[in-house]
Formats: sequence, C-alpha cells, structure tokens
Amino acid sequence: MQPYDKCRWCRGRGCLYCQEERRRDQEEPELLFTVDPNDPEDMRQLAETFGRQALERAFREGDGMAEVKRNAALASLMQMIRKRKSGGANTGGTTGEDDLGTVKASAE
Repeated sequence: MQPYDKCRWCRGRGCLYCQEERRRDQEEPELLFTVDPNDPEDMRQLAETFGRQALERAFREGDGMAEVKRNAALASLMQMIRKRKSGGANTGGTTGEDDLGTVKASAE
C-alpha cells in the first residue's frame, strides 16, 4: 500500500494517524442545506437555521450538531414546499399533479 501523503501529521512518512486521515479525506461531506443567494426567503431560512443565535441555542440549550441537522432538514423541507408552491403548478384545468405532487381533479 502506498503511503498516505496528505496526512497532516507526518506528510506520508508514516504515523498512527495516517489511516484516520485517509478515511476523513475520502468521506463525502454531508450536505445540510442548499441556498439560492438571490432568493430572500432562502437567505432568511439560512440565517434562522445557521445564524449565530440558532447555533448558540443549539449548542448551549439543545443537542448541538444533532439539533442543527434537524433544523436544516426542516428548513430544506419548508424550502422545497415553498418553491413547489410558487412555480410549476398545473393550471391547465386538466387532471394531473399539482405543485405539491398530489393528484388533483379537473375544475371543469
């Protein structure tokens, strides 16, 4: 096996941390929340979820990172619902899926 040259401790010369460093380097980062910087509502949700007050509350009074992940999941869900409501609605008067993905009947 080739030495792991990205180890921040030994730079590939070999140490006890190389395997741990390799594992961390190969893990995919966890995506918590995506934001459109041109959407004011997305930016508001970002501040509510990851702003200073939200993080202080999560780490001082809550479960820390677990609470941040729950809040991010909730923000992502609310974002998806809001964006689906605001665009792509089936307005042709035919039976089909509405903007929330549920079946609706024709108005005729």
